[in-house]
Amino acid sequence: MSEAATTDLVAEEAILDELVPPPGPRWRRAVLWVAFLGLVGACTWATTTGTIIPKVITGASSWGGTGPVNISMFVINDSRVDIVVTDGPRARPGLSLIGYSTTLDTPNQAPPENPVDPFPLRLHPGEQADLTAWYRVTDCDAIHDISTDDNRIDIQVRIADGPAAWITTKRTIDAQSLLLPDGSYLSSDDTASVSWPAAVAGFACPA
Repeated sequence: MSEAATTDLVAEEAILDELVPPPGPRWRRAVLWVAFLGLVGACTWATTTGTIIPKVITGASSWGGTGPVNISMFVINDSRVDIVVTDGPRARPGLSLIGYSTTLDTPNQAPPENPVDPFPLRLHPGEQADLTAWYRVTDCDAIHDISTDDNRIDIQVRIADGPAAWITTKRTIDAQSLLLPDGSYLSSDDTASVSWPAAVAGFACPA
């Protein structure tokens, strides 16, 4: 190889080193990888433990009535920090929301004289809240016309304190196990055309 060609090659390598610097020390790359993995692990832990996204255990406990009608549910804080229930199920077509009570419904229980708005409802880790939503039946036809996809009861929750407290998320209570007046369940194949409001109002508005 000529001296000129060797000089050109050295010059090209120098330019290449400026454009693509050699990799840094291994210890620096190791530190960056450890920091990255630590960040991923911290985010995963915070999410799965309910530190930034609320974890709740929910279920429907009772429902029905001949009017007013109600749906009772429980909410358990499964997070490691306090959470807040900010809203419960709202009015539905043909069902006017009267208000809430914070006790489980019992057979033939009458709605409270002074329905309350218990929100925001703060729950400590492991604490359970019992909530009953009361409705006045205003239009049975509108209730029966509610979409059959309406089979989940929505509540709104958020972390009580800290940076994540401004994020409100929706949680749903599965209503598939609601028992209908004829003894079947909402999840049964032969009752696939029934929504949860229709199931709750089954005795007040028989099909």
